[in-house]
Amino acid sequence: MKFTNIFSLNSSRLNNIVNRRCYFYWTIPLLKSIYKSGRAFEIPEDTLNNFYEPTEKSVPEALASPAKRRLTISAKVDEVYPTQDGPSGNWRRTDVILADEPTAKRIRCKLWNNNSSLITPAHKGQMVTLQNVQVEVYKDKTQLKSTDMTTISVQDVHVDPISDAYTVIGIDEDETNIFLITDEDKSFSCRKTTLFNQTGWTTAAFTDHLPQRCTITSLHTVITHIDIHL
Repeated sequence: MKFTNIFSLNSSRLNNIVNRRCYFYWTIPLLKSIYKSGRAFEIPEDTLNNFYEPTEKSVPEALASPAKRRLTISAKVDEVYPTQDGPSGNWRRTDVILADEPTAKRIRCKLWNNNSSLITPAHKGQMVTLQNVQVEVYKDKTQLKSTDMTTISVQDVHVDPISDAYTVIGIDEDETNIFLITDEDKSFSCRKTTLFNQTGWTTAAFTDHLPQRCTITSLHTVITHIDIHL
């Protein structure tokens, strides 16, 4: 790192969309010191939403995107390469080729670690949606890579989203997702930001209202829409 490199760090968990106050930090490596600016700044809610739920792009649009751009992409699995393991076992990677049928354009996507097993050769020819992948340029070629926030869903063309009413009796969560447990012993998942954007409720607010009657529209177990019965 060079002197006066500037970094933006959040002062609280972004996915809660509760505290968007951030600070600039900079470091002087030789002194091993980190300095914090005196003024905080707000992250616009639109910026947060675009970060957690990036705009969906086609393969041609992804190929034309700048490096480090985060996006969501839906495409057909054209090829799945054998999974590679790091020499010391500290990483795993599966490369897949995603194809756009109308244009025949293709793009490589590197699926790292936990994501490396989510697309297999059995998915070849199927449509998949990868949310929150990042554009990178390697050897002058534009490609994609998974991030810690990437989610992958395989679209079965023979399955339509199902909508039904459920009573949510329990909630579990991780850093970015919420899992709703119903009285019928079914579990559904969605992004915390999806829940907030569609209902205006945070995880804590939802928990305070349990048990809660909801209409859930889902593809397999992933929530695509949720309505709370008030």
